[in-house]
Amino acid sequence: MDTTFIADEFMRDYAKAKEQGALNLGLSFSPSEKASLAYDASFQSSSVQTAYMDIGSVLSTRKSSSFSNSLNINIGKFEGHLSSVFGKLNAVQGLTGYEYDYREVNAKVGYLFKYKKLNIHPGFDANYAHYSDEDYVDVNSNTGLLNGTAELGTVQGSVRLDYTAFGKLRLAGAWMQGYFYQPQRGYSAYQFSTSYKAGENTLLRMVASKSNSSPFVLNTYMDKTIQIPMPTGVEESTGTNTLKKIGNEALDPQEMKMIEMGLRHKFMQNLQVDVSLFYNKTKNYAELVSEQKLTAGEEVTEPTQAAEQTVIIESMQNMDLKSQQIGLTASIKYVMNKKFNTAVFATIQNTSLHDYEVSNADQYEALTGENIDQQSLAENPSYLSFDHDYTPKWYGGALINYAPTPKWNFNVSFYGYSKQKSFYTKGNQFYNIEIDPKLSGNLKASYQLNDWIKLYVNARNISHSDSQEFLFTDKTGATYLGGLHIKF
Repeated sequence: MDTTFIADEFMRDYAKAKEQGALNLGLSFSPSEKASLAYDASFQSSSVQTAYMDIGSVLSTRKSSSFSNSLNINIGKFEGHLSSVFGKLNAVQGLTGYEYDYREVNAKVGYLFKYKKLNIHPGFDANYAHYSDEDYVDVNSNTGLLNGTAELGTVQGSVRLDYTAFGKLRLAGAWMQGYFYQPQRGYSAYQFSTSYKAGENTLLRMVASKSNSSPFVLNTYMDKTIQIPMPTGVEESTGTNTLKKIGNEALDPQEMKMIEMGLRHKFMQNLQVDVSLFYNKTKNYAELVSEQKLTAGEEVTEPTQAAEQTVIIESMQNMDLKSQQIGLTASIKYVMNKKFNTAVFATIQNTSLHDYEVSNADQYEALTGENIDQQSLAENPSYLSFDHDYTPKWYGGALINYAPTPKWNFNVSFYGYSKQKSFYTKGNQFYNIEIDPKLSGNLKASYQLNDWIKLYVNARNISHSDSQEFLFTDKTGATYLGGLHIKF
């Protein structure tokens, strides 16, 4: 691997971990109370130390520069918006193929109609994006991510409604119908909500929605070729593996449907309980799917026999995978007086995966507890459904705030969650991961010395629980802070 892109200088000089600058401009004009015009512009340039995961978790340098501007117009009940951004990004400085130019243009108009207690707000949106790496790579040798230009765009119309009846029932909703330039297909999204005041102290609510992701430029247009030496262990091999990553212009966008129902009730003037039940379902996940082809040399019949060249094609494809999540969230808030208040909250949830494709024998055994022949599984993948414990079964916490005098304030909070089980693959290797349950507490005390100086001490994670909170995250222990806040 070419190591010229690794940011060695940042490892020794952390002051260079981020260098950035920007120039902003804002202009506004209001000829009357019902009309306004606002223009904003910004130029930025930055160089940041980061880790680009696509080439391994190594420190590299990301450089970017861009110019953006926007114009907002409001005349009575009419509103309009026009914005654009032009920029250049080098995601991994020193490594060929990760540099490109881009420009984006967005336009939106809307108008508000009012009739008694009904508000109707129609609108129209158009978006366009253009990406190109042809000035930075050898397009004919496929050394870039796109190896040319790529265009994405959407046009969409929408209408929002808001109606209040009897002073107790509120109905709100929005519907959007649009068209994707790539893939060439229409789409729709909606959100409907209602709330009903059943009594002086009781509120019922419900929300239903459908949303989808917009096309991603690499998922749609990626055209990346990587040359890799033949793997070690192959006797007298002088050939190469050619890895081709290809996008899919006919990819279906990811789609999620969600419904939520809630109840809020005040048992007393200072005691409130809130309960919500939620459910969501997501489909049209996408991933790179591999297909190996032998393009030169003799047919490989023995593991140690060398091929002159092997081409591995990975194309972005929709998966059969679907996920479902159902859960219950509850919170209790109690305010004794101006000096003391507390709150407790908790979420119980379950996430399940359906039609999850498995072609790795180790992964199949880990998920089912059964052994299976690798060759037969590779030829006929299994589709499994199971609970996915990467989202904890429960999460919750509490906080207490106590102010014995106007000058002193003490705040105690903690949160915790159950264990998590997840898995990931690295090459052909499958790894099961289990993250232990965690309980973390925080304590903060402050003293108002006078009108403009406040002293404080802050202890975070006082239990010094250094276990991971999520997969791949750092292990962090306790942190103790002290200082003063000056206001003048």
